[in-house]
Amino acid sequence: MRSRLFMRRGILVFVFAALVTVGVGAPVLAASLVRTSEGTASIPAGQVVDGSAFLAGDSVTVDGTVLGDLYCAGNSVLINGTVEGDVLCAGDSVTVAGVVGGNIRVAGNTVVLKGSVAKSALVAAYSLVTDSAFTLGNDMLVGANTVLFSGTIGRDARVGASTLEISGSVKRNVDAAVETLTISSGALVGGDLKYISDRDGTVADGTVSGTVNREASPVRDTSFTPQDALGAYIKLLLIATVLWMVLALFVTLVVPRYVHFATAPYSHIADFLKAAVVGLAAMFVILPLTLISFVSGIGVLLGFFMVCAYTIALLLAPILVAYRVGLFMLGGRNTNIFFGVVLGVATLAVLSAVPFVGLLVVFATMSVGLGMVILSFRSQYVPHGYNTVKELTVPVKPAKTAKK
Repeated sequence: MRSRLFMRRGILVFVFAALVTVGVGAPVLAASLVRTSEGTASIPAGQVVDGSAFLAGDSVTVDGTVLGDLYCAGNSVLINGTVEGDVLCAGDSVTVAGVVGGNIRVAGNTVVLKGSVAKSALVAAYSLVTDSAFTLGNDMLVGANTVLFSGTIGRDARVGASTLEISGSVKRNVDAAVETLTISSGALVGGDLKYISDRDGTVADGTVSGTVNREASPVRDTSFTPQDALGAYIKLLLIATVLWMVLALFVTLVVPRYVHFATAPYSHIADFLKAAVVGLAAMFVILPLTLISFVSGIGVLLGFFMVCAYTIALLLAPILVAYRVGLFMLGGRNTNIFFGVVLGVATLAVLSAVPFVGLLVVFATMSVGLGMVILSFRSQYVPHGYNTVKELTVPVKPAKTAKK
């Protein structure tokens, strides 16, 4: 119970903070009303807010008057009073039954509109129901599963819904994308009716003053041809190559000496085989043991450090191999380190694109590269004989001989 209460409180605080952020530019902020509550946050009848109002609670009720904008969030939102500005509210259930002088932007599971809105309405809901007394001055934009409209819209209505039923009046055009459309007798569409649907709607005679145009839902081609697969593979390879190139150039720019130092000892096939063995050991032995110790709780800090170190090694591995391959392609000639990295990345990318062979190239690159990284850091460690103490010798000056 306490966890649910804490979660609900956190959600309300988050939503309220977002609403406050949206309303930072509201005028007369100093005169605004800010109320949050775990229970009911309300503006009682007779109270006038000379500015904007910010309300958040399990239940939000506005019976008074807000001279500015109204921002609210709650499980249940009920607006019975007057808001001279805009309304921006969200909740599980949102009901606007009062008078709004500006626009409304509301979102909820169930939205009910009963009052009057002077300008436009933007609604996102599972279910939208408007009362026969509802009036809207301008346009309505709705995204919902079910829309049951009865009332008056001053201009256009644009709806995306599964079910749309109109029994009210739309002064201009209706543009909808629906599965089921019903315009009942007594309704009125003053302009054109255009809708996208796989089935004909039920439109009563004499309800649409303009033209009625239905378009079938566009059929998407879901077939996936070998050419599509090849195109997707090439696109993925190009993206991966570009990212690899950028990362390699960045690392080379930051630590050029390390890149050169870590790859310098590798001139014979035996050196690469040694690095590959060390890299394979890191893949199949060190990493699993690290993950086991990390997950089991034994040596969590050590496991976390090893996972971070292994991630860094994975990023460095293909860069070192690419640089060494680039030097090989240049025939050992001294040249710009960046050119060597670019040439190596391009060569390995081309080899990786060859079917079947590419998998072996990637596997070899990662194993040899991991070995290079591990051996490069190992070579930095120089053991010290901390248990041996050198004898301290003090030079003795020869005694002076007496003069005869």
